[in-house]
Amino acid sequence: MIRFRPFSDTDPVLPNSPILKAALLTAADLYAVNKVLNEHDFPPLIMLHDVMLSANLARHYKGTMRLTKLAHELKAKPAALWALLAEHLLSVIDHTQYTRFGDPLVGNWDTLLNVINMEAQNGVAEERLCSVLFGIPETDYLRQDYRLVATFYIHVLRPALLGRIAYGAQGR
Repeated sequence: MIRFRPFSDTDPVLPNSPILKAALLTAADLYAVNKVLNEHDFPPLIMLHDVMLSANLARHYKGTMRLTKLAHELKAKPAALWALLAEHLLSVIDHTQYTRFGDPLVGNWDTLLNVINMEAQNGVAEERLCSVLFGIPETDYLRQDYRLVATFYIHVLRPALLGRIAYGAQGR
């Protein structure tokens, strides 16, 4: 299991986490524009739905999704909420369902997050990460193995970006 550095609720990085922002909005604010949200019309909502169910922050009730007592308690503790969401986003949710061909994760999270943390210290692009991790030339990375690159994006980069997770990951 990946461990994360503890954060305080006032840490300036927390407001930059899209998954945390989305989870905090899963109340009346989210439904202010529409009474019904169709997950398939908004793909990030599908992932948030899966993560919240997995983390026991939501449950289904009569065809609707309701927040649990834990979710209401954690709304006042953004650091704890972020840690729970990040843990489930990385360690529990199987992102294979979001790929077109059912491609599994390439590598393991410990290695991937350590490489991302090291490379991202000075800023890094997807091309550079694919080059470092898979030996694909930066100039030709999309043509070399587009399926590997897409799988890497879906399993690693998108979840890491959603949670701004690389910042909080701790090496072992």
